[in-house]
Formats: sequence, C-alpha cells, structure tokens
Amino acid sequence: MSALALKYGVTDQQLGTMITDQHIAAVSQFLVRWEDVAHQLGVSRIDLTAIRQEPGITAQTKNQRVLEKWKAANFRSATYKVLVETLDKLSEAQCADQVCGLICGGATGGGAQNTASPVQHQTQGSQALALEKPTLRAIKNLEEKGVYVIQSIGTNYSDFGIFLLDDPNGAKVDEIKENNRGICTKINEEIIKLWLKGGEKGSPVTWDTLLSALGKAKLCTLEEDLKAAISQ
Repeated sequence: MSALALKYGVTDQQLGTMITDQHIAAVSQFLVRWEDVAHQLGVSRIDLTAIRQEPGITAQTKNQRVLEKWKAANFRSATYKVLVETLDKLSEAQCADQVCGLICGGATGGGAQNTASPVQHQTQGSQALALEKPTLRAIKNLEEKGVYVIQSIGTNYSDFGIFLLDDPNGAKVDEIKENNRGICTKINEEIIKLWLKGGEKGSPVTWDTLLSALGKAKLCTLEEDLKAAISQ
C-alpha cells in the first residue's frame, strides 16, 4: 500500500478510480485555494481566465468549474489519487481527508444499488424523525441525496461529539480523536458509531437527537439539509 493511501486510510484501488461527477459537486463545497488547485491540476490559463471572469459566481461554483475542466481534459486520468496528491502537496490535508472520506463513504454506502434508506418509507415530515431509528447505512445512503453528514461535520467534531454523546468534558471525543490519528472523517464516523450503539446516557438514538447535536454545534446548514432529506 502506498504512503498516500496509508496516510488517509484508503486503498490504492480506491485512489486510482476516476472521480465521479457527484463527488466533484461534493468536493466543491469544501475545496479552498481553487486557483492553486487549478494550477497544480494543469487547468489551462484560458479556462482559468474564463472562470475568473464569469460574472456573479460563488467560490463553490469556481471550485466546481475547475474540477470539471480538469476531468474533461483528463478523463480516466482524473483520479482521486491525483486530486488527493495535489491537496497534500498544497498542505491542504483537511481537504484531502474529506475527499478520502467521500471515497470511503461511497464504498460503504454501496451507491445507487443499495437498498433505499429506511426513512424513505416513512409517511412524511416530522413523523419520519419521531418514528425511524437512524443507522450508519441510512446516514451514508443520504449521500445519494447530496447530504454528506460525516464529511460535512469536518473539524467541528469536538462540539458535535460533546453534544451527540452527552460528553460535557469531551473525554470520549478526545479518545476517539487519539485512536484515529486526528483524521476528521474517521473521528466523525466513530462518534456516530458510538452513539448508534445506544449506550450513551441522555442521548437517544433518534434523528431528532442527531439534528439537535448538529444545531448545537452550529452546523445549521447541514442540520437543515439533513432535515429536508429525511423528511422526503
């Protein structure tokens, strides 16, 4: 296994896969230094100028344009490995880790062939929150709706974990962080797994509890996206 794969907890086979359009859209939400990334990926000056001059577009849209131009020019050579190596060289380990989290999440969730999330079979609205017990698969299956819970928590795992695990001193979160080498996607997943075991006092395993923890951790956009996804 390569040093890059070991560093970010993925396999070389996963890294060698061509990036999907769905993941390009997801990466665009957290990518930073888009121009530096574009230069490293070999996006042409003409394309860069066009992106800069496109009126009224957000930073997220610029990110997406860069990744789309890169993929269009390289096709099957536009792999996760190339992107992760680029981010690693730019000392953007946090972003690289989030990209690898998408790879792992997609692999575990099983993509579009997986059984639909149980919440899709609920009646509608807030009844889904009250009646359905969340599972790790259900949370990862929400990626098909564009909601990347584990990845989007990012470096806010301390506050999120304290609220979700009812861990006011942060001892459980610190232990999880130490066991997972500070890699945020792994930390976030382990926090959720511990909560899902149902052994945390004062923190019942319900969608309402998860939403509440996200809100208290000031992850309000993710909270609203999750609420909308599980209410469909």
